[in-house]
Amino acid sequence: MYTPILRVISPAMRKGACAGSMTGMISPVIKLKYASFFPPTHAHGPGFFHTKRPVNNMEELKGLRIKSDANTSKVVAAAGATPTTMPMLETYDALKRGLTDGVLLPIETLKGWKFGEVCKYTYENPGNAYSNGFFIAMNKETWNSLPKDIQQIIYKLDEEFFEKRATIWRTIDEEG
Repeated sequence: MYTPILRVISPAMRKGACAGSMTGMISPVIKLKYASFFPPTHAHGPGFFHTKRPVNNMEELKGLRIKSDANTSKVVAAAGATPTTMPMLETYDALKRGLTDGVLLPIETLKGWKFGEVCKYTYENPGNAYSNGFFIAMNKETWNSLPKDIQQIIYKLDEEFFEKRATIWRTIDEEG
């Protein structure tokens, strides 16, 4: 049963989207059978391979154990590396103890999750990068029950904060 509250969710939207490029793909409201989703939308910066040893081409990924999740493990396997799934909270220790050789994650995780302390190399290849999209979803009946002026306020807020969200993600990646 879908609860009539606003929820922030993260679907597997893996089309190479980057921060600041998704509103045009999703806006205006897309009506689904049971829910509507609508701006604000955004995506984190591209996820690249960050490794403990230098990787200069895809061939050098072969044999490396790379932390991934259920969705990105397909990218890791296609690149020739061995997907190693684990929770984010266990990743730093796994890298430090040699249980994994790297990660496939956005650049910002080098700083935010401190993976840069153990992963000294980043292989930036847009051809095997990924991104997650984020959007807000609401029970369709709840959205339809909102007065039109409130719906318009939500759209207006998205317009105001669209560039701010994109700038924040870009800044976080640059700091990573």
